[in-house]
Amino acid sequence: MKKLIVGVLLLAASLPGLSRAELESPERPCFRAERVFDPALSAEAVAPEMEKLRAAGDAGDAYAAYLLGTLYRLGPAHPASRLPLDPQAARVWLRRAALDGNLGAMSALAELELATGHAMEAMVLAQAVVHYDAKHPRGEQATLRRYQAGLVARAFEDLGRAPSATDDPEILGAFRQFVAENGAKIDAGIRRRISGPKDFACPPFHDNERWPLQYKGRYYVMTPARSGKKLSTPGVAVFHLVVGANGRVDQALLIDSLPGPEAGAALRPLAEDMRFNRIRGAPPRAALAPVTQ
Repeated sequence: MKKLIVGVLLLAASLPGLSRAELESPERPCFRAERVFDPALSAEAVAPEMEKLRAAGDAGDAYAAYLLGTLYRLGPAHPASRLPLDPQAARVWLRRAALDGNLGAMSALAELELATGHAMEAMVLAQAVVHYDAKHPRGEQATLRRYQAGLVARAFEDLGRAPSATDDPEILGAFRQFVAENGAKIDAGIRRRISGPKDFACPPFHDNERWPLQYKGRYYVMTPARSGKKLSTPGVAVFHLVVGANGRVDQALLIDSLPGPEAGAALRPLAEDMRFNRIRGAPPRAALAPVTQ
């Protein structure tokens, strides 16, 4: 596994960087998340996509920053295992994405702060996830409520304070300062994504208007009775689904797993069992599917 990780880093470093003009042109290179996160592909095969992913992150793409932060946060524990475990690098990328309105990155950053002993930072981020998810409703909050509540409860526990201490002046002060410093940027990023994100991800994501995916909801709740497994802590797993013309999932590639790798392993069967609309002759279609228990 160490050879695989080193190979990615060396090959990526040997490739020429992408200029600003290339990134801003209509023909700018895009990254294919389905290749980056496919564990079956070798380091050599994925190295060009890793370079494009990093270039997109450097150019300000919040989704690319989230993906890079996730790979650094989970390191070898991620099925794709493209980057080494590096909490500091993960913090830089996840914070960049979180402050641009990516709430998945904000949740992951809260988990990282909890895992590295920064309980107050984790508490502020956990409260911010709940706050901004409620402020910008998309009809999906109910399925994530249990995970969000669990995240806040774990932050209270690490602080050594009762979950009933919602009027704690230190917590309130830290949260208000965070919102004052970052709220406008976070709000703008969320509104931009809701109205129609423009990022560096390649098709088939941007082909979905021509080849639409139809499903009852973006979030799918898995019950212990359905899965046969019960997570020890409420969790969320985000999958990149590759969907065939028959509406079945051809690949369920793990993107993120919160609070840790256990969620991704437990929730994968449900992601693989999801069904979408059939379109005769359609090329492979893609969707992000956050699955929660």
